[in-house]
Amino acid sequence: MKVFYYLDIDLIEKISHPLAMTFLDKSDEPISLFSTCNKPALGACLGLPKATFDGKELYPDLISKAAI
Repeated sequence: MKVFYYLDIDLIEKISHPLAMTFLDKSDEPISLFSTCNKPALGACLGLPKATFDGKELYPDLISKAAI
């Protein structure tokens, strides 16, 4: 059985957001502070790769999990 480790809001705040601020923040398109993000919507998006229906994963492999 494959074991997947999923991103969560804390990891996004600690790792992904600082990387985006460092490498992608531009004066004409600034990246907002993490505290201003819609955390319920972010949590819903981060939960999609774990989605199941009738006991079966909707996204069973790494490629489909990454794509969603």
